[in-house]
Amino acid sequence: MVSLLNKVITRVAAIACLVLMTGIPATAQGLFSTAIKVNDQAISTYELRQRAAFLSALNAPGNPRTLAKEQLIDDRLKIGAARQLGVSLSQEQIDQAVESFAQNNNRSVAEMLAILAADGVAKETLEDFVSSGLLWREVVRIKFASQAQISDEQLDRAANSSASGTSVRVLLSEIIMPMQPGFENDVMALADEISQIRSTATFSDYARQYSAVPTRDQGGRLEWQSLDKLPPVLQPIIFDLKPGEVTAPLSLPNAVALFQLRSMQEGRYAARRPSAYDVAILTLINAQDVAQVETKLDSCDDLYAHAKNLSGTSLSRDIRQASDVPSALRTQLERLDQNEYSITSTAQQTTITMLCSRVFQETTEAPDLEQLRTGLRNKRLESLANSYLENLRQDARIIEK
Repeated sequence: MVSLLNKVITRVAAIACLVLMTGIPATAQGLFSTAIKVNDQAISTYELRQRAAFLSALNAPGNPRTLAKEQLIDDRLKIGAARQLGVSLSQEQIDQAVESFAQNNNRSVAEMLAILAADGVAKETLEDFVSSGLLWREVVRIKFASQAQISDEQLDRAANSSASGTSVRVLLSEIIMPMQPGFENDVMALADEISQIRSTATFSDYARQYSAVPTRDQGGRLEWQSLDKLPPVLQPIIFDLKPGEVTAPLSLPNAVALFQLRSMQEGRYAARRPSAYDVAILTLINAQDVAQVETKLDSCDDLYAHAKNLSGTSLSRDIRQASDVPSALRTQLERLDQNEYSITSTAQQTTITMLCSRVFQETTEAPDLEQLRTGLRNKRLESLANSYLENLRQDARIIEK
């Protein structure tokens, strides 16, 4: 097995030797100097430029330079975690990951490498990118596999929710403690202690004493709230708790949070899923006409008058089966209530998409239990992995040169 960390070190050393042996000018030598240090691992200016070029070649959203820095810092944290656990990769595993990456982009490996090379991206940059993901998945599996098991009770609860429209409400208490500079270790030690509490009264005592948010006056107690209204990263964590149990410490910007489940309720309602959408789409050539349309647009019927009175417009309205609606349009429609609309624009035209109505039908289709179990397990692993990576960031010594 070839350690990825050793490979990185070997590459950097080889480049450094090449610089010394060939007498490359100081400006070129600076390209391989350390730009960022993450604990005991270095990120070179060359790596930053390569990752930014790689992201640009893939049309990744966001600023390539900013994203490159964030990704490479996270990569170093992941490599450090892998090193502590003795996790390593073979060249065969890396080659397979590169092949999978290319296939996911509908390319062969040769085609993908050619595309990247045209933008000055080396093969090693792609290998480092996919290797980091492979290492991290293995780290998460080793550290959290036992915590990610889904009990039959939890599976039944999720199955009932999926099949019959169960509405889960939770009664929580919270403690939010600021991470005061110089006292981070003390705060985390206290958070670990609180996470072991099983008494709601004791948790409330800690909330009154240490929490920094207004609910401290009520012992951290929150009102009933729907589980699906909680932040997505928190939902699977709370879903897995039993009354009295407390979450592991959750890292927030400059703070740490803990939540205790006091109670959970499930209420049933008939599942209503749209089987079809009644949609009207008005296309305008003149963007300035949008303001005129919006002055009177209370229902889909209002669009007919605008289509008749404005030049350069086209109107379509039809009932579309949910299964036939393109994903981009479905995303728009899911956010709209009846007779609400969204506006999208390009250089050539402006489009007003209006949801006239939804057509519902009830479903009694039973969920695939094994698929559901896998989905729940993956969500839990993702949540645990995100929290672990955030803790690594909080504890890391990151120095930008």
